[in-house]
Amino acid sequence: MRTRRSGFTLVELLVVITIISMLMALLMPAVQSAREAARRNTCMNNQKQLSLAMLNLESAQGRFPGYREYLGNVQDAAGAEISGEDSSGGPIDKYPLNVSWAVRLFPYIEQNDLWGRWNDPKWEDAHSGGPAEDQLRPLVYVKLFGCPSDPADSTAGNPHLAYAVNTGVWDSLYSVISGFTETTADGVFFNRGKFWNTAPTTPRLDYSSDLTSSLDYLTQHDGSQYTLMLAENIQSTVWAYHYGSSASLPGYANPWSPWEAEIGMVWWPESGTSILTPSCAKLSACKDDQLTGSTSAQVWAEHARPSAHHPGVVVVAFCDGHSQTLSTTMEYDVFRHLMTADSKKAKRTYTDFLKGVLDPGSF
Repeated sequence: MRTRRSGFTLVELLVVITIISMLMALLMPAVQSAREAARRNTCMNNQKQLSLAMLNLESAQGRFPGYREYLGNVQDAAGAEISGEDSSGGPIDKYPLNVSWAVRLFPYIEQNDLWGRWNDPKWEDAHSGGPAEDQLRPLVYVKLFGCPSDPADSTAGNPHLAYAVNTGVWDSLYSVISGFTETTADGVFFNRGKFWNTAPTTPRLDYSSDLTSSLDYLTQHDGSQYTLMLAENIQSTVWAYHYGSSASLPGYANPWSPWEAEIGMVWWPESGTSILTPSCAKLSACKDDQLTGSTSAQVWAEHARPSAHHPGVVVVAFCDGHSQTLSTTMEYDVFRHLMTADSKKAKRTYTDFLKGVLDPGSF
């Protein structure tokens, strides 16, 4: 008597394979969505930690740091401030040591070793006979400065920075030409660095200011919970350069600290001697200041805005320490209100004041 073997027929096998494929197709988007949610939560937690560190710094100093901070003039091995020549051969009276807001946060994010190195006024070995600059002021990847959704290189030696601070309006020579002066009402973080002092008859223009903002100022005006502190920007670059490594950047006359478009975000850019008026109602449609995923190689004022790889949203932190997401379709005027510290006084032309008041339900 012949026995029948048990097993799958070809048709049954194909049916099973088809069912498994359909299940995989249904599961993969859910898996990807869960992974993105985890990355977004990590990004939000990073900004939460940075905002709390910033508030601790503000409490200790009585003010928020500048987006660029002057730490003093560099010194030779004997402790004397040095002088030299600039790239065009002109004499330089002193070399200022300027750092970004991110470097200024080192003591408050458990990076005291890095802070000790970057707060050291000694010059690199060509002038002081000391250690090479990569040893004196090391460039490293700080995990808290990165976002998991940002594909930037996270290897050792890359000082990547995924976040930008609220720098109000664009700082440039054109602000002087066009007659507009930035005020405390415009933002939170200002340029408190110093530029080289070229002697004797052709001093460099100094775009730095003595403006500061504080938690007390914010609470007395638009409110810390309604004023942006930090946001993602996929075109933020690094938290520091080594001396001379950024000489090709436009308008760059300052070693070590990146310029405003790399570490800050603005609510109003400028182009040449003209004030740009954003021609849009929604941030996602605005050409010059938009929450998009643009990855242009250039880093200019129009790129100094919140942007992220998270679908439809960008993670931000406010000056009271809380973090959340903002929709990329948010009204542009709402974004302007969130950026300004005192919206009643913030303006970019003599007739353009922010209109209305901020509705907390609008974001």
